Amino acid sequence: MPARPKGTLYSFGAPMLELLPLVPLFARHSVGIAIFSYDGGIVIGCNADRDTVPDLEVLTTGIETSFAELKHLALAEAATRRWSRRFVARSRRRCRSRSLAPGTT
Repeated sequence: MPARPKGTLYSFGAPMLELLPLVPLFARHSVGIAIFSYDGGIVIGCNADRDTVPDLEVLTTGIETSFAELKHLALAEAATRRWSRRFVARSRRRCRSRSLAPGTT
């Protein structure tokens, strides 16, 4: 993957607000899909031959649904990891405080 900008890009002092990916269709290609990440977001562009792919919205709806599912799973995983790190840290503190208490072995 080529290097990508880490933040907002500027041209003559004006920020670039969004990218609009356009995928050219080459010979014997019916669908083109481009995915860009920019400034903390993802933009997906789809281009299709209307005669060959009359139902492009089915594909784009599936992509949107899949990304929504991935986002939901990633947020759930992040929440689980935060909870488990806090639980482990608390458990370690309890173990240390018990082992350092006077009269314990």
